[in-house]
Amino acid sequence: MSVSTQQFVPLSAKNEDSLKAYAAQLADFLNNQSTLAFSDIVYTLQTGREAMPYRLAILAQSTDELVQKLGSFVQSGVNDSMSILSGHTEKNVSWIFDNDDIDRKYLQDIIASQNMKKLARLWINGVQFDFRALYAEEDTCRRIPLPTYAFQKERYWMFDPLEQAPIPVQEEVSDKIISSKPPEIEIQKDQQSEKEICEKLQHMLAELMGFIPPKLPDIHEGFFDMGMESVTAVAFQKEVDEKFGISIDDTATFDYPNLSDLAAYVFTLISENSIMDREPLIDVNGLIDEIPDEIESLSIDDVVERLTDVMEN
Repeated sequence: MSVSTQQFVPLSAKNEDSLKAYAAQLADFLNNQSTLAFSDIVYTLQTGREAMPYRLAILAQSTDELVQKLGSFVQSGVNDSMSILSGHTEKNVSWIFDNDDIDRKYLQDIIASQNMKKLARLWINGVQFDFRALYAEEDTCRRIPLPTYAFQKERYWMFDPLEQAPIPVQEEVSDKIISSKPPEIEIQKDQQSEKEICEKLQHMLAELMGFIPPKLPDIHEGFFDMGMESVTAVAFQKEVDEKFGISIDDTATFDYPNLSDLAAYVFTLISENSIMDREPLIDVNGLIDEIPDEIESLSIDDVVERLTDVMEN
């Protein structure tokens, strides 16, 4: 691939907000990584990422230009005159014309002519092709560690404080029974930390890929940069499922392409499963319904004692 012309830099995400967040994250990262070769950045983003529905294509000649255009997209959105293109596709388009031969010939001509803008327009509209076809055998571009599509962690509450009905007793009694704000879920003591998960993944992958002890894979090195093949990726994902009792996405090693990112993803899945497995909180309003009508004549201590008896029974 020629480095004197504008290069096609693809980014994608599962929704529009995540795409902008990803663009901002990448721009921030590149601002602090002045030693990275622009050709390696382009090659990594072209060949080391899964194409998701919301797509951004930027044409740039240098890292500085790419950072500037990423910032422009985050602030102002698409700009055709600046070669900042974006599209959304629910599924990949396997055809352009009605004839497969014309399709292949059309793509081959675009790739041969290195017409990056045409290629970018096709890609943002769902046309899939092998980016490696843009490179000659003698090209020395390599994949490097870069930010990936961010898996969004969420916090959960056991119930919505806005939906919590008022308790029909004196306010000072309710203060003893529930707090004004629902407690945020805490990680169970026996739940593994993200660091522990990362260490286990590290040893699992070392054994699977034949690392000689005590050498272990670098948690920040890309899976495919360290020589992982597709068959190994499938075996690794299956082993992760069995080891942690979860079900990760089939594209996990592409979406989270190093051990550090994958550990964060696994940790989130385990946390979500832990939340789902918990017993529901006791319905305080339901308990109060079980207390006799003469509650209004009882003292605060008597009300608390009655509630305690109902909860224990």
